[in-house]
Amino acid sequence: PIGGGTSLAPGLKGQASGIFPWVDNSANGSCAIATEQELVTMTPAGTVTDRTPSAFSTQATTSTWTMDAAGQLLLAVNDADGVIYKYLPGTDTLATKLSDESGASGVPTCEAIVVTNEGIPMALGADGNPRALAWSDRDDLTDWSAGLTDLAGDLNLQASAGLKNGKNVRAGTLLWTGEDLQL
Repeated sequence: PIGGGTSLAPGLKGQASGIFPWVDNSANGSCAIATEQELVTMTPAGTVTDRTPSAFSTQATTSTWTMDAAGQLLLAVNDADGVIYKYLPGTDTLATKLSDESGASGVPTCEAIVVTNEGIPMALGADGNPRALAWSDRDDLTDWSAGLTDLAGDLNLQASAGLKNGKNVRAGTLLWTGEDLQL
């Protein structure tokens, strides 16, 4: 607005580097806001709640977050630590490592996360390979190990630069690298 603005989330520690609005299964809207120091959720009424994972440590101010939702489940990745965190409204108090979930198998580290239109999370820049992407089984977000009876898998893109981010569009999932865009 003219004349200045107001703080999005008063008391936020650090500089916001990721913001993601989503709706849970009860049609309650929320917004996740992430900085180099914390991950919080904010209700439409402006109530801010700290959801910072206990395992998360402060990152450089140049670090960025990507977030997406698989149904009502929020998935978030800070590119500096590469861990996939999950937060389930109404169940979780804090975000937790997806790899710490009971039965988790092959959950990669990554640079960014995107969830396809089919509800399958994709880890971009998986396990330190900037051109690799990995995805979980459709019916089990903790199963990232490819098998004969699931949809989990991985792929190395034939791209000239590493994966940066992804976004769903009507035709599929756009993946962009430092130099090109792939569908």
